[in-house]
Amino acid sequence: MHQSLSELLEKGAMDCFEDINEISHFSAREKKLEDQVQAMKDEWKNIRFELVPSKDGTTCLLHKPEPIWDLLDEHILRTLAISISPYVKFLQSEVNYWKFYLVRI
Repeated sequence: MHQSLSELLEKGAMDCFEDINEISHFSAREKKLEDQVQAMKDEWKNIRFELVPSKDGTTCLLHKPEPIWDLLDEHILRTLAISISPYVKFLQSEVNYWKFYLVRI
C-alpha cells in the first residue's frame, strides 16, 4: 500500500509523529544489532582451524591459535554487550545461541 505525503497528512500522520519517530528509532537500533551479529558470523566463515600433531604424536594441537583466541575473546565481549542491550529483545534467542556457541569453542 503506497500513499502520498498529502494522503498521510490528511489521515493525521502528524498526530502520530512521536510514535512513528520512536518506532523508527527502535527499529534502526534493532537492525544495527542484527547486522553486528551477522558480521561476527561472517568473520568465522573464513577461519580455518589448522591442526598439527603433537611432539609425541598422541594428539593434535591448534597451529597458531593466538589470532583465533583474540577473535573469540573480541566476539564474546561484543556478544555480551549486545545481549544486555535494550534493543535485543526480538533477536534474543539468536544472540543467546551465538553466545552459547562462542563459549563452547
